[in-house]
Amino acid sequence: MLTDAGIEAVNIANNHTKDYKQEGLQDTRDNLDEYGIIWSDADNVAIFETANGIKIGMFGLGNSGTLAQGKACIDELKEMGANIIIASCHWGVEKMYTPNNDQIQLAYGLIDYGADIIIGTHPHRLQPIEVYNGKYICYSLSNFCFGGNNILSDPDSCIIQCTFIMDSEGQYCVDYKLNVIPYSQTSTRPGNDFCPAPYEWGTEEYYRVLSKLGWSSEDE
Repeated sequence: MLTDAGIEAVNIANNHTKDYKQEGLQDTRDNLDEYGIIWSDADNVAIFETANGIKIGMFGLGNSGTLAQGKACIDELKEMGANIIIASCHWGVEKMYTPNNDQIQLAYGLIDYGADIIIGTHPHRLQPIEVYNGKYICYSLSNFCFGGNNILSDPDSCIIQCTFIMDSEGQYCVDYKLNVIPYSQTSTRPGNDFCPAPYEWGTEEYYRVLSKLGWSSEDE
């Protein structure tokens, strides 16, 4: 399903990583490797190289992830020649619409140390997008397609498209452009058919997503 959807890289650091213990985790890693999907977590960084040679580094931190772990991952990615570094953080409190202090401090620390963008998961709700030192922190993008809920108490989600603008030699990012596409986790209500569908521009639902993200009310 991942390859059919065009997914090329995933982060697997979260509080369910070892639900089936070490054997289940290794099975997941092996299957991702077999199908050519790049993966990362707190112990394994990864690099995706674009057709024009830009190296996009990635790592993930689970619920108990620390700044020290993140710094070690960033150091390793820099040694591997990463031009862009994406941090995925599984953090925060479920069903909360605002980040807590631990999320904020960890995000600031990772960006100060060299991460280019922070993508947050775990709360199952949308949380604001913040610009810190010119870089984006997406504290929580909610679920997109999540098999754990047959009935959704909050269907709002989104797709984030980030364009990294590189310096003339393609060595580091000098600017960013973020595009937010409001989505529903289901195409039918009530219930959940596990088929995400975009909200139509200009609708109440569309602007509701932008409001939760603290994003522009304009069509960008």
